[in-house]
Amino acid sequence: ITGANSSSYTVSNAVSGDAGNYTCQVSGDCGVVMSNAATLIIGAATQISTHPTGATICEGGNYTMSISASGSNLNYQWKKNGTNVGSNSNTYSISGANLSDAGDYTCEVSGDCGTVTSSSATVNVDAATQITSHPSGNTICSGGSHTFSVAASGTSITYQWQQDGIDITGANSAVYSVNNATSADAGDYTCEVSGACGTVTSNPATLNIGASTQITSQPGGNNLCEGDNYTLSVTASGSNLAYQWKKDGNDSSGANSSDYVISSAVLSDAGDYTCEVSGDVEFLHQQLQQ
Repeated sequence: ITGANSSSYTVSNAVSGDAGNYTCQVSGDCGVVMSNAATLIIGAATQISTHPTGATICEGGNYTMSISASGSNLNYQWKKNGTNVGSNSNTYSISGANLSDAGDYTCEVSGDCGTVTSSSATVNVDAATQITSHPSGNTICSGGSHTFSVAASGTSITYQWQQDGIDITGANSAVYSVNNATSADAGDYTCEVSGACGTVTSNPATLNIGASTQITSQPGGNNLCEGDNYTLSVTASGSNLAYQWKKDGNDSSGANSSDYVISSAVLSDAGDYTCEVSGDVEFLHQQLQQ
């Protein structure tokens, strides 16, 4: 080695070409001797060639970050927001992600020739699309109103209401109202909730539209003889009909059908008879004079 003529020799700014076996030849008046060989090994510098990359994933999803590095005797330490996570591997996996898995991830790579830290990889975790409160149905009268509502959580939520599986144009909020209901509004209503992390559909909510209570055939009065029999009848349409006959404005006990029978008339049976018909929509009061 040119110029290497002292009892010591220093290798500075070592490169791979400096690796080898070094000896020192010592000469004097009484001869020449050679030292034992001293081997110099040049380890590769610790370097990162590929840094980890971040991503936006959904709650419950999986994601793997990886790093590529060169050097000798490498060890890896992953960190999340500066705190150690994971094991000694060049990859770090998130499985079944929780919202708490969001953060900035780095990997510290150490080897014989130094320690280096990767650039930061940001992982965002979006909340899964979930329905927390389903809509409820109802039975309303023709001309009535009902409001359906749904509560949902997630990221970038949108809504689409459906009637019997068909999209309702413009029904794109968390609530949907039926006003001035007609028979065409009856059906099963659902809400399809979409977000960055999936689409879910609510339970169906059934809306029933009750028919209007109407009297289609009126009872007729009569003049009876004492001891005669006579039946008063009323015919009505609607839903869940109930009947209550009255005499002179007072309820007649047990007279709860569409017919009212007077058997073996007595003088006290004379009077004004009415039938009150009630249903889901309204009640009608029909008066009959006898």
